[in-house]
Amino acid sequence: MVDKVPLIRVSGSSWRDLGRQHGAALKDRIHASASFYLGFFQDKWHFTEDEIEEQCRGYAEAIRSFNGDYTEEIEGIAEAAQLPAWKVYALNCRTELLNWKKSVTEAAAPQARPEDPVDVDSSSSVVGGECTALCNASAGLLAQNWDWDVRLEDLVVVLLMDKPDGSQIMMLTEPGVIGKIGMNSAGVGVTLQLLHCPCPRAPPGTTVAARQPTEDSHGIPIHILLRTVLDSHSATEAFTKLRGLPQGKRNTASCIIMADKGGNCHTLEFARGAMDDIKCLPATDKRACRPFPHCTPIHTNHYLGCGLECQTTGSETSYARFDTMERLLQELSGPPMLEDIKRVLADRSNAELPIQRPYKHDKKYGLMGGTVATVILELQKGVFHVTRGNPYEHPLEAISAPWAA
Repeated sequence: MVDKVPLIRVSGSSWRDLGRQHGAALKDRIHASASFYLGFFQDKWHFTEDEIEEQCRGYAEAIRSFNGDYTEEIEGIAEAAQLPAWKVYALNCRTELLNWKKSVTEAAAPQARPEDPVDVDSSSSVVGGECTALCNASAGLLAQNWDWDVRLEDLVVVLLMDKPDGSQIMMLTEPGVIGKIGMNSAGVGVTLQLLHCPCPRAPPGTTVAARQPTEDSHGIPIHILLRTVLDSHSATEAFTKLRGLPQGKRNTASCIIMADKGGNCHTLEFARGAMDDIKCLPATDKRACRPFPHCTPIHTNHYLGCGLECQTTGSETSYARFDTMERLLQELSGPPMLEDIKRVLADRSNAELPIQRPYKHDKKYGLMGGTVATVILELQKGVFHVTRGNPYEHPLEAISAPWAA
């Protein structure tokens, strides 16, 4: 393995041409990524290929009706990579595919009694990856660890996109995915943490068929919403776009922190259509509602809002990483600056459940999960800091964007 995440620049005079450039530049990586995810879906989640293709057709239509430019770009990627379009759509809606399969599985399971506790799959965060994010909005600093399977280390790239409208995006992304963790030339940045939203309990006597997900339940995939943020001129504009979506079009389970160089920041949680802009840490049975430490939004992989804050919606490591991050920030005399953020995201003070996660084998899913990359965005300066794997082996590299101050 090489030490650095490759920087790949693509441009296009049209959205399809931009996609073609992406597909041609990353053809082998796109094939490898599609092979990884399709194998994961089929081997570990028991999808059939027909199921995946059928669901992807529904998401493709949802994306087309939302923004046809994204459809052109995705299909341009598929064309140049010489893959069926549905396989590239699968990469862009893989989070929703897993959520759909979970919904089908939960719907087919025996009905729980009202008095039964909510069953949260402790592995659900492992499947989605364990990610840790924070934002010092006043300094224009937005950062996260992206944790997933070790095989992604060989596949991820920093993609610099010269778009047909003249604006630019720089993002850490998986090959074939058009929206991920990054920033744009307007000084807007975004991070992503996947969440687990338990299915609402069906009324007593509801049949299995009635509990199945409906055919019109295809919302806008979270990676397309990330791209929407990266196509915005401010965090406020991006927030307005997402808030204006019909509830059914936000049918995902994730958190995104988006910020801009002007100091605006929104921490948005999505839970099956619901959207919550998190402004403080929620009250629990042990602690009262309180501000984020030094007004610095933090997030891991469990809900802080959407009416789910009193339920257990994440794994043990999600809560442990959150507590560690809160403690580390409280020890500072003010909001975290660049070097502080580097230390926080590299922290292993909790050896069993660290923020910076060494790869560890997950027997159930056959994955080696850990920190694939760390990203720190200096939105005011236009500098993209990234490391491949953990910073103890590969120091953060600072990449100046073309629009850097």
